[in-house]
Amino acid sequence: MRINQVSKLPTRSYPASEIDNGIKKCLARSQSILESASLLLNAGKKNEAYVLYTFAVEEFGKACLLKKMKNTAQQQSLTTITKDTVTFHDHDAKIKEAESTFKNPTSKIRVIDIAKVPEYNPNVEIEFKTVEGYATSGDFLGFDNRLDALYVDYKNNTWVEPNMPSNFEMESGFVAFRGDLEKWKNDYEQGII
Repeated sequence: MRINQVSKLPTRSYPASEIDNGIKKCLARSQSILESASLLLNAGKKNEAYVLYTFAVEEFGKACLLKKMKNTAQQQSLTTITKDTVTFHDHDAKIKEAESTFKNPTSKIRVIDIAKVPEYNPNVEIEFKTVEGYATSGDFLGFDNRLDALYVDYKNNTWVEPNMPSNFEMESGFVAFRGDLEKWKNDYEQGII
């Protein structure tokens, strides 16, 4: 979502007393979507699994944003949240919120830009890097990465298949995200956050 697009979005108003309910529903939905992504990955549908993973992350980010709205409502003694455009419509904001909440860096499954990874040279010592050390393609779960995961494109006079993380990276990322989600949920339910 681009900054200038946020002002054009419809606003939502909702009772502050319903925020806890919304957080619980978002967390349950995020877990359900992540489970579906795992099933697709196990069925060999990696691209589709990655796209569902992005929606699970986004729904988790919505829960995190709702928690911030709850804090604001409590601090300002609000009974109703009015004119909320970000929590429900700003995809980038939800993803960024989720990303900043993740404790385990493996939760952030990134698409590596293969063109930026140095070619193997037997005369050069190999330097091992984490996925964070490589140049990634776009922002974490940026709009381009989400689209690129599904569609074949034509670039530089050739057809280009979607560039995806390995099955291991995705499986590890799903497990890490599931752990981050469960930890956040437990901390929320116990009033730690």
